[in-house]
Amino acid sequence: MFRFLKKIVYRTCVGCKKVDAKKNMIRLIVKDQELIIDQKKRLGQRGASLHPLAKCLNFAIKSRAFHRAFKYSGALNTSQVQANLTGEVPLISSNNQNLTEKTQ
Repeated sequence: MFRFLKKIVYRTCVGCKKVDAKKNMIRLIVKDQELIIDQKKRLGQRGASLHPLAKCLNFAIKSRAFHRAFKYSGALNTSQVQANLTGEVPLISSNNQNLTEKTQ
């Protein structure tokens, strides 16, 4: 009778620990020691959900929540996700240091 109603799927943000609908979150995965955003939410690795807010990302990094969520030990490169959430474009200088420039 109610076949048109879809079930709402909930996820917990690894940053703020609040439960929210899956459609309001971004999915992150680890690939080659780098944290990347799974745009289509279909890549086959272990994923973690996060609100698309810089404060949630910063808290997750500070509390090492990604290491627990991914069961990962070692260094994670989070520069791509940080740049995406803060609106900064990562630049590579001639001596291979990551720099950032704000986009407008």
